[in-house]
Amino acid sequence: MNQTTSLFADRGYLAPTQWATGQAARALTHYLGSVYSPNRTTLISNPHIREAWARDLVQTPALINRVAGMIGPESGVDQSFLVIKWPGDQTVVPMHQDGLSVDYELDPLQSVSSWLSISDAPAAAGALQFALGSHRWGYLPHGFDETGALTAHGDQRLTDCEFSTVPTTVGEVLLFDTRLLHRSGSNSTGRPRIGLNVVYARRSAYLRGSAATREGWQPIRLP
Repeated sequence: MNQTTSLFADRGYLAPTQWATGQAARALTHYLGSVYSPNRTTLISNPHIREAWARDLVQTPALINRVAGMIGPESGVDQSFLVIKWPGDQTVVPMHQDGLSVDYELDPLQSVSSWLSISDAPAAAGALQFALGSHRWGYLPHGFDETGALTAHGDQRLTDCEFSTVPTTVGEVLLFDTRLLHRSGSNSTGRPRIGLNVVYARRSAYLRGSAATREGWQPIRLP
């Protein structure tokens, strides 16, 4: 087991690496900010199915080469979410795991989550927070809160669960276990916090559900 694999197994995520140069990523920051600011759109489901910028992003060579190295070359996108927290947005994302919902469950050895920073995401802007090592608990019960957000519940360990904030800069990507509990806070800065959450999985990863029934499933093309 090399150091990278050991770190992933121990804490559940890998340190940020670059998916694009800062200049290229900031161009996308400005584009998405101008497109979605009129209606202050906060969440877009599976933009990689409809939007060219997202289609290109989920196929970024620097990213998918790492994904293929972790879960195999015959992988695909299970789902993606564009998440925007506008300046002063008090919205918080509750703690949850990416690898399951009411209609699917992914084998964590055949899937991996990613977070691509399309803007800087310091702690004050609502950077991702991870409960380090929580992936070793396995999948936990989930339900929907009063806002309709998926959240983990029903496990005593959640009461004392501690989270570590992992700030990222524009153009960086985090890769993490689909069982790793994570959340994010509000944006108290004067700039939008923009990111793309992408879950990758093999066709054989579905313990419940299937690739055929997933709206966002799309095979990746290795360079």
